[in-house]
Amino acid sequence: MASSEVEGAKSAIEASHPTDPEYEQSIRDGAHEYKMLREQNRHKEEMRKAGMGFIGNILGDGQQAPFSIALIAIVLGIVFSATIYIATPVTAKGDVTELTLSGVTLATGALGYVFGRKTS
Repeated sequence: MASSEVEGAKSAIEASHPTDPEYEQSIRDGAHEYKMLREQNRHKEEMRKAGMGFIGNILGDGQQAPFSIALIAIVLGIVFSATIYIATPVTAKGDVTELTLSGVTLATGALGYVFGRKTS
């Protein structure tokens, strides 16, 4: 392209000016739409939180609750097993092996639930 063509193209472009009424109206419309969407999302979030209740806020919604409960079972199983193992005197360690293993069984069952669950 010749420089005269470039200059001609540049002069043909009309820049919108901030005082242009159409420009100002489109900015106002966009700002209004943004505020409306933000308010709708805030309302949906408040309704979701209100519908879940106290326990739902702790455990999560329907998709997260099973995993949260499984995590609690894993932690309790490990804590139970460790507490029994540590609190038992050395001479009686053989007698509490089954009790200690019950906590480990609870934890591994919860792990099996979390990782063995079908995704479909």
